[in-house]
Amino acid sequence: MHPRTPRALRCLTPRAKVPTLAAPAVAVMTSLEPQPPPVDRKADTVTDIPAVVPSEAMVDATVLVVVYAQDVRDLCRRVVLDAARGLYTVGRGEDALIPLDSPWVSRRHACFELRKNTWWVVDMGSHNGTWVNDRRVEAAVLCAGDLIRIGRTVFKYLDGRDAEAMYLATIRTAMRTDGLTHALTHAAFREALATEVTRSRRYDRPLSLLMIDLDYFKTVNDTLGHLAGDQALQQFANVIRGRIRQGEDFGRLGGEEFGVLLPETGLAGATVLAGDLQRRVAEHSFVYDGNVVTFTASFGVATLTRDMANAEALLERADRMLYAAKHAGRNQLVVDSAETPR
Repeated sequence: MHPRTPRALRCLTPRAKVPTLAAPAVAVMTSLEPQPPPVDRKADTVTDIPAVVPSEAMVDATVLVVVYAQDVRDLCRRVVLDAARGLYTVGRGEDALIPLDSPWVSRRHACFELRKNTWWVVDMGSHNGTWVNDRRVEAAVLCAGDLIRIGRTVFKYLDGRDAEAMYLATIRTAMRTDGLTHALTHAAFREALATEVTRSRRYDRPLSLLMIDLDYFKTVNDTLGHLAGDQALQQFANVIRGRIRQGEDFGRLGGEEFGVLLPETGLAGATVLAGDLQRRVAEHSFVYDGNVVTFTASFGVATLTRDMANAEALLERADRMLYAAKHAGRNQLVVDSAETPR
């Protein structure tokens, strides 16, 4: 039987056939429309727009919600865009209606402008640009659900009669999903891990875990800046999501550390997947503002065994394998060989 064949207990989407490639080095351990040009106008001087607005102001409103920020205190902050005002400037200048105190944000960076009953985001000649759904724009019409990145802050645009319900749904998603990579948060990933360990024990099904760490990623931030690093992380996450199946969980556990939870997969199948992901990352060209970046990743692989008391034990075992891969010279894949019945 193929080591990753789905069973009746869990319906998983079949994998696309992957071309055969040379096997990676694996270590085994015994224990472990055209756009209008930018507008240039003086910034509005009103500065009393609250960061958080009462719920009654949300009815039939257009709202921006912060879904990713360097300061966690800014996460889920919301701003109502009032049609009567029609223009909101964003920047680190004192006259910005939506202030962002960040070195990656220009003093007059961008604005949200109402044009013929439609909200636009317009870049105001900023140094680092304004991005909508991972695409740099000079001006763009906004649609509900769009993600706008200014500096290292990501806003989600909500527009509709039921903005309050959409806001609450966005908050729920923000609590479980990393706003930059759209992977599960650390807490949500550990919750999923605990659930799958319980299911694996109950039905005697295989369960494996990949731990991934990007090699020398600090060099990307130091050489090209943190905005380039953020973009590279987004593209890396897209590479991983493009390979794993529905029902397999992908999470961000740290700055550049990630995990992939693999129900219905034993150690052999997990090793094959990890090797393919390792090659895909190494061969991918990550592009930011005309700059091409390449990097590799180290992988640790472990499977749930009978001697593991809980989910934490599986996480620790995979983490030890990742640690060994990092110390083996980077771009390595280390697999735990201690596969015993659950």
